[in-house]
Parts: sequence; C-alpha cells; structure tokens
Amino acid sequence: MSESKRGVRKEYAAVAAIALVALAVRLALVLWADRAIRWDEPDYLTLAQNLATGRGFSVAGHPELHYAPLFPLVASLFYRLLGDLKAASDAVYVLAGAALIVPFFALVRRLFGGRVALAASLLLALCPALNGSVLYWGTMTEPLYLLCVFGGLGFTWAAAEGGRVGPAVAAGACFALAYLTRPEGSFYAALGAAVLVVGILAPWQARSGRAWAALGGFIAAAILVALPYLMYIHAHTGRWMISGKLGVTYDIGRAVLARDPAEYDRVTASLDSTGREIIWYSPERFQRDLAAELAESPMETLRRVWANFRLLLDAWFDITVFPTLLLVFVGLGWFAQPWDRRRAVAELYWAAGLLPLLAAFLPFHVEIRFFAPALPIALAWVGRGAVAMGDWAADTAQTLRGERPLAAWLRRALVALPVALVCLAFVGLTVVAVGEGRRGTDFGHREAGLWLKHHAPQGSVVMARDLAIALYAGLDWVPSPRAEMPQFLDYARAHGVDYVVVDEREVTVIRPQLKALLQPETAPPQLKLAYQYVGNKGRTWVYALQGGAP
Repeated sequence: MSESKRGVRKEYAAVAAIALVALAVRLALVLWADRAIRWDEPDYLTLAQNLATGRGFSVAGHPELHYAPLFPLVASLFYRLLGDLKAASDAVYVLAGAALIVPFFALVRRLFGGRVALAASLLLALCPALNGSVLYWGTMTEPLYLLCVFGGLGFTWAAAEGGRVGPAVAAGACFALAYLTRPEGSFYAALGAAVLVVGILAPWQARSGRAWAALGGFIAAAILVALPYLMYIHAHTGRWMISGKLGVTYDIGRAVLARDPAEYDRVTASLDSTGREIIWYSPERFQRDLAAELAESPMETLRRVWANFRLLLDAWFDITVFPTLLLVFVGLGWFAQPWDRRRAVAELYWAAGLLPLLAAFLPFHVEIRFFAPALPIALAWVGRGAVAMGDWAADTAQTLRGERPLAAWLRRALVALPVALVCLAFVGLTVVAVGEGRRGTDFGHREAGLWLKHHAPQGSVVMARDLAIALYAGLDWVPSPRAEMPQFLDYARAHGVDYVVVDEREVTVIRPQLKALLQPETAPPQLKLAYQYVGNKGRTWVYALQGGAP
C-alpha cells in the first residue's frame, strides 16, 4: 500500500473516531443533563406526534404555519421507534450532532487541509454550546439544521470548484432541507446560488455547458425539495411566502429589544377581532405587508439592526459560547501565513457562511441559538490557529536544541498541545453550560404536566401559555389568551377547557390582570386549585375549571 493511501486511511479512521467522540459526549449529556421540553420544542414534538398518529401537520387543531416540517418528520420516525417524544428529540440531537463531523471535516479539508480539518473537527465534537447549551436553547433543531447547512456548503464548494452537476444537485437539496428545518435556511440557498454563479463567471467558464447545467441542477433540486412545503403554506395563507411567522416575528423582535415580556405576550397571545383565536393562530396575522412596513421606516430598521448587532456581540463572547481568548487562535489562523489566491478565495467563501445569519436575524431579533452555524465556522479558524501555534512550539523547541533532533513523541506532543488545551477547556465549559441551563430552566411546567398525566381524567383539555404542559400530560391543549379575567374564563369555557395552568411570572409580570390567581383564596369561584408546584423560578398552579374535570 502506498504512503498516500495509508495516510488517507489514517485520516478516515481519525474522522470516524472524532465522530464517535461526538456521539459519546452527546449520549452522555442526554443521560446526565436534566432538562425540560420548553419554548419551541413542544411545538416541534407535538407536530411529530401528530404526524406519527395520523393527525397531520397541526397544533391545537390548527394547520402549522410557523415551524418547518423536517425536524418533526425525523422526530416522528424516532417516536414510532422509541415511543417517547423527548427520547425522539434526544435521538436527533445525538445522531445529527455526530454526523455533522463528516461534512464539516470534508469541507474544511478542501479549504484548509487535513491537519486543520482534524483539529477543527475535534473542537466541534467538544464545543460546549453545541453540546451542553443546545439542550437548553429550547428547539433542539440546531444539530439537524447544521448537518444540512454544512452538507450544502461542502457540495457547493465542490460544484463551484469543478463545475460538476452531481455536487450542485446535492447542494441544492441540502440547502432546501436546511430551509425545511428552519426558514432561514432559504438564505443559504441564495448564498449557494450566488457562489455557483461566481464560480461560473470568475474563471470565465460562462461558455461551459456543464457549469450552467450545474447551476440549473442546483436551482431545480432546491425548488423541487422545498416546493411541497411552499405549496402547503400557499394553500393555507393564499400567499407565496417562505414562512407564516415573519410578521409576528418582527413584532416579537420589538418586544425583545425593549425587554418587555408583556409586549411579547401582547403581540402573540392577544385575541383577534373575532375574540375566538389568539393572534399566533389567527388568519389576521397574514393581513399585513411586512416589506412595505420596513420600507416605510428604514431608519427604525437600521436602528434595530445596530441594536441587535451589539446584543449579538455580547451574547457571542459568553464563556460558554466563544470565550474571548479564542480570538488569539483566530488571529493566528488568519495571519500566521501569507495568503495565496486559493487561500484568499477559501477564506472568502468560509466567511460568506456568516452572511445569511446576519441578513436573516439582525432586522428581527437576536438569540444565540440563531447563530449556531457561526460556531463551526469560527472553530475552523480556531483549529487553524491552534495548528499554527503547535507548529511554532515544536519548531521553537527544535531550534533551542540546536543540532540535537527533537524526539518524535515530544514533537507530536508539542504540535497537539494547543488543540488539547482548548479541548480540555471545552470539556469543563460544557459542564458549566449544563449548569447554567439547569439554573435557567423553570421545571414547574414539566411537573404540572406530569401531575396532570397521572391525575387528570382521560380526554381532559388543558389551557396554558406553554404547550409543553399539555405535551407532558398527554392531553389536548388550548393556547391561553391575553385577556381580562372575565373574557379569559369565557374563552376557556368556549374551548371546553378542564384545567387552567399559570405560573408566578405570568400572573405578576406578563399578565398582571390575572394576579387574582396568585392565591386560591382570591381566584374566581369557577377555578379550584388542584395542584401547586414550588420551583426555582417560583410557583406554578393547576386550577380545575368548574363544570369541567373535578
């Protein structure tokens, strides 16, 4: 066997070992890190359950128009296999997170070489934000989304480099799958198309039929894979749009910037003009032209973009996301060696992977989970810098020894030392990230749901702001409206509600008009306290609605 073939086999074995490390770390965290289903994840898992049980792509009887379908589809397969929704979500996290190593390594190897790719892949396998923090971000879609995005980026580079049709078609399909995981994946599809156009024109291949066929194949694959979902949205809204949540999301962004949870609740949970549905599920949410609104107030949009950018910088340099000291390695990765033309093109392409994130989110609002694709990009630069520092350490040690050769084991140790130190720090920071996630989680909703699961009569209906309560309970859910108490109770009766669940923050900060529910003695006579849980974030109450369940 030739030396090159042996080297390739060793590289493949190393990649497989890194993927197994990623798998083992994520599996260990699933078994050790206590977490609760919350925020967007209950919607995704309800969709998965409804798909698996024949109830369709719906939540609370409404066709789902906010959340994309790929994660629920994949999770529904694991739900059928495992019989547990949280286990299904965890399975996607474990397997997609480990599988991400393969396309990431392949792309970084093409751009920056094998040593950098191995170092960066190991850092990615141990990244605290994508291991520990992601468990508490509240969606669990990030691993699957990253797998699709970096698969698309890898195939796009291969197609642009050689004008090949097969990789172009695969790239279009991957980016469409990214879009079907999260709507912002559409921005990566646009980036891929732009890169292929530049790849055709820059080397003066415009007369190459194969290059144009690659571009056509990319576009056709992206459209064909995404089209069923686009048609689904059109069928329910009467409009062609990439997502049904854009208008509400823009309003949410205003509330997030103002740090006003009551305003957030107002723009999502207020009753529409009919008084029968909250805005989140009302057809009225589509009766606006967001593009026109943005055009009418460009200065407000610019102010929001700048404010969100500042918030992003603060969140990004959190110690469990991207510790500031890693900028040393990024600087080395960029500037330790002069760039030739190919290196410049590779760096430009790699940095371009950040553009869809900035374009998709800065006009709306910022949460660190939105920028998860930036972490692998940054870690490739960190890996390159760590390799450069390791080479410097080994070469310096050899120079200090003069003519005496450095022992092979010592040279290897010095070369690996910077990467090893970052990996060791990442392991410790993963523990920190899990601790922060636990402390920031309100487990009251989980406990209320589990109490209902064991005590509520079968077929009961639960009204709450958080769908996770009904999901844990295995009961039907009615979204709780933002309304004064009489209208709140009328809405509950009209929807056949048996139990009402509220928490302390809801009735004191978000909906103070419901503060009578702070004590069972002051609650309306129609509501009877059935259960109370006191947790690290305050109290959670389960009230039985008279005339419903006892």
